[in-house]
Amino acid sequence: MVRFTAKKIQPQNLGEILKRTREEIGSSLDEVSRITKINKNFLKALEDGDYSRALDGLYAERFLKIYTDYLNLEFSPLWQLYLKEKKLWGKDSTSKFVKVIALRNLLDIPKIIKICFIGLVVVAMFVYLGWEVRKIFLPPYLEVISPADNLVTSVSTVEVAGKTEKETIVSINGQEISSDRDGSFREVVNLKEGLNIIKISSKKEHSKESIIYRQVMVEINN
Repeated sequence: MVRFTAKKIQPQNLGEILKRTREEIGSSLDEVSRITKINKNFLKALEDGDYSRALDGLYAERFLKIYTDYLNLEFSPLWQLYLKEKKLWGKDSTSKFVKVIALRNLLDIPKIIKICFIGLVVVAMFVYLGWEVRKIFLPPYLEVISPADNLVTSVSTVEVAGKTEKETIVSINGQEISSDRDGSFREVVNLKEGLNIIKISSKKEHSKESIIYRQVMVEINN
């Protein structure tokens, strides 16, 4: 009866050990897979050191035990080597992943700048449109220069003058008056004896109305 002695393992990469030993005994991966019933992809992943395709836990331990028995290798040191290399691969792959992401971010900087620029332009357009729409509905600016409020006079007329925005409709006591191109207006208003309340208003086509009141007291001395 021929007795086999387990071969001593020199410090090497696990995949190199398995592949070199398999080639020494003249077995192909297809043959090993057929005899051991281990998926060929798992065997190749082990020999390539590709732990992204390697199994975990009991399945990995069981299949590696079957493979090392087939190759007549000591299982325990190879299993420890497997665990060590898989742990190191996990850290290295995470580092590579972070580097790839960082590199992609660097490569995409022009694209990011372009997207940010387009976004700023779109936001600016919406802000501008919003402001223009707001201007349409806001009451126009209105300033009454004369008469002064709570004016006391002895004459029966008073000049109402002021300034508003261009292209607005100016009214005094509900009566529309004309205004200059720059929004200035001037109109003489008849007064009655006693308290007179003058309503000056300015309005754009779709806006709310700006209103200012002036009180004028007429005291006629007999």
